[in-house]
Amino acid sequence: MKVKLSEYSNIARKTVSRSSRNMPTGAFPHFSSKRGLTFRNSSRMLLNQNSIICHCLEHSRFARSHLDARKYKELLAEYGIKVISVSEPSIEGPENILLESNQEMLAEYFAAKLARDSMRGMITKAKKGQYLGGIVPFGYRKVKVSEKDWSFEKEEKEAQVVREIFEMRVEGVLTMQIARYVNQSGWKTRRGKAFTNASIDWVISNQKHKGVYSFNDRKKKGRFNYYKGEVVRADLPKLAIVPPDLWQRVQKMPGIQKESRLLYLLKGKLICGDCGFALSGGSYGGAKNKGGSYYCWNCRKRHNKYHKIGRDKIANVIVHYLREQVSNVDVRAVTDMANEKIECQSQKGRVEEIANEIQTIETAIQNITRAVESGTYSQSLLNRLSELERDKEKLLEERTKVRLQQVRFSKVTVDEMKDFLDTFLGDDSFAAHKDLVDFTLSSAKIIWKDPRIVEMASIFGTQKIPLL
Repeated sequence: MKVKLSEYSNIARKTVSRSSRNMPTGAFPHFSSKRGLTFRNSSRMLLNQNSIICHCLEHSRFARSHLDARKYKELLAEYGIKVISVSEPSIEGPENILLESNQEMLAEYFAAKLARDSMRGMITKAKKGQYLGGIVPFGYRKVKVSEKDWSFEKEEKEAQVVREIFEMRVEGVLTMQIARYVNQSGWKTRRGKAFTNASIDWVISNQKHKGVYSFNDRKKKGRFNYYKGEVVRADLPKLAIVPPDLWQRVQKMPGIQKESRLLYLLKGKLICGDCGFALSGGSYGGAKNKGGSYYCWNCRKRHNKYHKIGRDKIANVIVHYLREQVSNVDVRAVTDMANEKIECQSQKGRVEEIANEIQTIETAIQNITRAVESGTYSQSLLNRLSELERDKEKLLEERTKVRLQQVRFSKVTVDEMKDFLDTFLGDDSFAAHKDLVDFTLSSAKIIWKDPRIVEMASIFGTQKIPLL
């Protein structure tokens, strides 16, 4: 006799009541094939006492994989928790191992077969260019072609907007400006939100707009996919909104977001004085139009404090200080210091050691070779010969690396050091400022007082400067 689903809950509670009277009501865990074991509500109480998990449906609802099911049951058994099923039979004794294994493997088989058959049907529809669910791209609408099948057709008003987006982009208009134009025209995305750089990027990169329908070309994590290698691409000229050559020209243009992305000179160098986390560059609240800012995401997320400082303001203060220090530096002293470090890294003595070790190994190889030629043969001698050959090869590689390092770390003169330091003073480009910061600055801590203070740690020492 089949039991209705509505009656499973009462059966489960009675079963649990008979088996363990101390089990908290409703403390049922949730299992996922790929994400693993997750608990709801009373999970901690459940693991602190001997209990029984009584799930009401088939084994396929406990875990999609028989390996996962076995792993979870062993994990729960360590806490004295037993897993039973109401809808499927269970027996006592070693025979239950065989029974449960068959049930779990059958459940996994049917799930995999269902996924395979579903994917077959979806691929067949995709080859015909039919709608398979999800968000309909901007510029199209779905239409019913049969009782169960849907397809795409162009939405002429939206298609005209898509053409304008491509034409503006190919003329060099930034995506930020295109998004502003589309929003001012009164258009919204499929989710009813305003267009952003990412929205315009999505419109431009969508192959449907040139008449190509693709399916199964995304990496799917945590799902059954038995057609990973079969990517469907169907040519549907009737769906083309823009010519393929125009679509291709736009794709070859510089990165959409790179053109409007702000560069943050001190990324990785600024530290929050409250929590010690590194500051991130961002443009919240329209800060991009004001030059961007650095903010502490940790204080904002965990402490509800919005600490931020202007990108250009802090960069100008730090670059000005570092340039002053470089202009006042003793060039001869810095040259001597650099040459001392180069001398330490040149490893002249190591080259001689390697040469001696190679000579010793070659002598041992010659001795073994003579012994073999004279008739003294054994497997241990051959093994030793192989070891010596490997050691010699490693030493030769190390000698080559050390010699290359010596060439790379040649000593510098005072004039060369002066020319090197002058590049930090005479060039105002972002690349020159970046080299200056990377070469001289270790970190800069922002102390959020009134006025704010930047505490810099550099090769010139530690210095505190108020930010007025």
